[in-house]
Amino acid sequence: MGTPLKLLMAEDNPADAELVLITLRQAGYKSDWRRVETEADFLGALQDDPDLVISDYSMPRFSALRALELIKARRPETPFIIVSGTIGEETAVEAMRLGATDYLLKDRLGRLGPAVAQAIDQARLRRERRQNEEALRNSEERLRIVTANARVGLVMVNRERRYTFANAAYAEILALPSPDIVGQRVADVLAPLYEQQIRPRLDRAFAGERVAYELSRPTPDGLHHYAVRYEPTKGGGEVSLVVVVITDITERKRAEESVQASEARYRTLFEYAPDGIVIADAESRYLDANASACRMFGYSRKEFIGLHASDIVVAAEVPHIAPALAGIKATSDYHREWQFRRKDGSTFSAEVMATKMPDGNLLGMIRDITARQLAEAALQQREADFRVLFASNPMAMWVYELDTLRFLAVNDAAVLHYGYTREEFLAMTIKDIRPAGDMPTLLRSMERRPQGVDVSGVWRHRQKTGKIILVHITSHPISFQDRPAELVLAQDVTAQHESERALKASEEHFRRLIENASDMITVIDEAGVVRFQGPSTQRLLGYVADEMVDRPAGEFIHPDDHDKVGESVRRALAGERKPIPVEFRIRHHDGSWRIFQSFGQRMAEVAGNAQIVVNSRDITEQKKLEEQFLHAQRMEAIGTLASGVAHDLNNILAPMLMVAGILKLRRNASPKDIELLSIIESSALRGAGIIRQLLSFSGSFSGERVTLQPKHLIHEMTKIMRETFPRNIAIVESVPSGLWTVEADATQLHQVILNLCVNARDAMPAGGTLTVEAGNVTVGEGAGTAAIDPAAKPGPYVLLQVKDTGTGIPPEIINRIFDPFFTTKGAAKGTGLGLSTVIGIIKGHGGYVRVYSEPGHGSAFHVYLPATEGTGSSRRSDTVPPLARGHKEQILVVDDEEFIREATRSFLDKQGYQVLLAATGEEAVKVFLEHQGTVRLVLTDIMMPGMDGLALIRALRVLAPTIPIIATSGLDQNQNAAEFSALGVRKMLAKPVTPTQLLQAVASSLAPPVPPQASP
Repeated sequence: MGTPLKLLMAEDNPADAELVLITLRQAGYKSDWRRVETEADFLGALQDDPDLVISDYSMPRFSALRALELIKARRPETPFIIVSGTIGEETAVEAMRLGATDYLLKDRLGRLGPAVAQAIDQARLRRERRQNEEALRNSEERLRIVTANARVGLVMVNRERRYTFANAAYAEILALPSPDIVGQRVADVLAPLYEQQIRPRLDRAFAGERVAYELSRPTPDGLHHYAVRYEPTKGGGEVSLVVVVITDITERKRAEESVQASEARYRTLFEYAPDGIVIADAESRYLDANASACRMFGYSRKEFIGLHASDIVVAAEVPHIAPALAGIKATSDYHREWQFRRKDGSTFSAEVMATKMPDGNLLGMIRDITARQLAEAALQQREADFRVLFASNPMAMWVYELDTLRFLAVNDAAVLHYGYTREEFLAMTIKDIRPAGDMPTLLRSMERRPQGVDVSGVWRHRQKTGKIILVHITSHPISFQDRPAELVLAQDVTAQHESERALKASEEHFRRLIENASDMITVIDEAGVVRFQGPSTQRLLGYVADEMVDRPAGEFIHPDDHDKVGESVRRALAGERKPIPVEFRIRHHDGSWRIFQSFGQRMAEVAGNAQIVVNSRDITEQKKLEEQFLHAQRMEAIGTLASGVAHDLNNILAPMLMVAGILKLRRNASPKDIELLSIIESSALRGAGIIRQLLSFSGSFSGERVTLQPKHLIHEMTKIMRETFPRNIAIVESVPSGLWTVEADATQLHQVILNLCVNARDAMPAGGTLTVEAGNVTVGEGAGTAAIDPAAKPGPYVLLQVKDTGTGIPPEIINRIFDPFFTTKGAAKGTGLGLSTVIGIIKGHGGYVRVYSEPGHGSAFHVYLPATEGTGSSRRSDTVPPLARGHKEQILVVDDEEFIREATRSFLDKQGYQVLLAATGEEAVKVFLEHQGTVRLVLTDIMMPGMDGLALIRALRVLAPTIPIIATSGLDQNQNAAEFSALGVRKMLAKPVTPTQLLQAVASSLAPPVPPQASP
């Protein structure tokens, strides 16, 4: 159910009107609406008394300003909001001055809901204020009439305190039995009141004092109030008579009490409102502030009063104060978020709503939105945490759609445990992993399960191999991709259930200890001696359980971990209710150290001895996976940095290389000048090579890929090594004749083999054997891919192996050897980029690297490259056209780097071409349109702000489908190669581009295409 809203819209675009209605529904309004486009329809719709008018600013037959004029003349209290896509700030301010309640832009309708709520609330307040004012005027009129016709009680009393005159109203007011009281004593007529109330006042009046007081008495229609005046009248020099006038002031009293009650209510609202409320004068100096505002800013009320708005906002907001004041004075309504400063200097964000009051002062409400912003940030963080937890959770997890039972998402653990690829999973339903015999039970459970409730239970599942496993399922209802779905956590409990069946005949005491057979169960007494060891000990540590019983547990624990294990045992023995966790190293039967995570808790005493039961789990592999994950994160972060640096450096080197080439072509260049320019050119090319090396290890540069035979590269490299490596190192080459080919960049593979061989050489300072081998391997699914890399894909690979008999790699650093800039060679002996370059190149080729090493026994690096399963070798060759000068062909050069543009223009000008320049994609389109008939070729950078090169190419293909285009990039020129080819890009040049490369590309692109030769 939404809030009812009778809405009149002046809008000529039905789609825009529908968008407004959708936004209002999202804001909680149920609109009874009517849309008009003309003044006549608008006037007719006003007869329905709408709650709100929303108008487009400009329409073909009507306008917002005319609508505003009409509504102000006929229904001035109806709120009026302008919604437009083109209104400027000055126009909006003028509309607000003319009486519009608010204005919004059509592309920012998110504020429409609050604006409507505020407009309707303000209209309600205006109506209530008008009604109150009218009521006050009516009350004043009634009071005047009552006063003019009031029956005023009037009597005269002489010095003997007897009545000498009394009107009927007096007797009626005092409810006297008879109005005939003249001559009677006051004390007799008003006996109950005389002594305490009347006599003292009469005495004062006869002493010459004018006395006034109020009298109240109950009547059948409620308590009545009267104003009583004693007017002394002198005769003969002394007061002889006192005129007593009694006026009924009941209505006035009631009005005063009502006003006081109203003021009390509004004061209570002011003081106890949860939002800060302030009252300021027209210059924004504060006159009052409620308790919430004082708490919000840290001032006392005394300190707050007198402050200026500039005293409580941050410096950046001060210039906005004057425009805000002008807006409030012009429109009486204001809404905006501000940054405020507390008394202690801390800052916070708040939403401000302000209005101008009838007395000219300003009323503002300040709502601290810090908590809301923190909640939004926390929600975003929770969503990010969920994504990380889902992806990296070691337990199998998936999301399936309730309506179709189709898998929507699966994590890596599910893929690994069930054996299906992620693509296979996403093409299946949850019925596909259930045995056929379980289908009826599954479908019945789906029908009977209550909606919105977590469900858990044990089910049979089928892995891809056909193996049936028992899985404990916990299912939680969620919304995924705007569809009702279930989030499922699956734990394989096959081993647990088998253990439970095997242990049912055991004693109850041991059944409770080892019902989770996947963990190692240990019972330790207060002296630290093992009293029981579960059967899983042999599987986890290689010991027969009895080998550890009656021996101190410390014998098996690493000496460095004794203290923390001892502390956890003491805490458990002390009776802490929660299990005490601890991680430690424990010696395996083979002498190696395994990492265990244990949870200990005190159990019931046995024969008066305190004992604790300890559940231990081998987390050695988990720790290794965590280290690999952290390593992968480091590599990804550094790779991203390298890509950004490489792009900027290539843009710096490009003009250097181009200018050097231009200067070398000058006729008056001396041999010495050419030599110096060649040094600059070589240095720039060397810098470009270093950049490509950085991009290689980051995986951001793949080079030019061709089908090649690795044995040729190996043969070339071993030949170089035999000629350059020390003679005490024996080089062994082993390559089979039927070695498969690979799709790779030859230069980069040279770099891989060279880096690995140089590292092997440095690991054998006293000599040894360096072996370079290659072979064909086919990697299967499951364990086969996991042995290479968790992300490896099954299929054919060429395995390159570089082995040495050197010093080996210490275990404590083996996980860091692929980190960029990590080296153990000492200063000036290594850059630390060798192995990081290797891993970057191989991953860029879709391959994987594994390292095996043992200190003192050498190392072996296994490089897996996806094979093409062919044994031939082919290289792509391009026929380079001759370097001919231009014939005034017009070329459009587009690059956001000014130096590159100018250097390119200078070079092409000297080669006989006419050059047009553009710094952005948008400018390039404009220049091309201006010279569309004369531009013969477009040379554009890819990485540009705003419209990048790819977007520019798409636009040019619409304008001129056949115009030749050359693209340049500081990053990998093979990225998006397929799309560039589809768009007809003639050439892709990697920055920095030499003059020769540029001239070849230009000449080739301008040359007419060679028609294909017919087959004989």
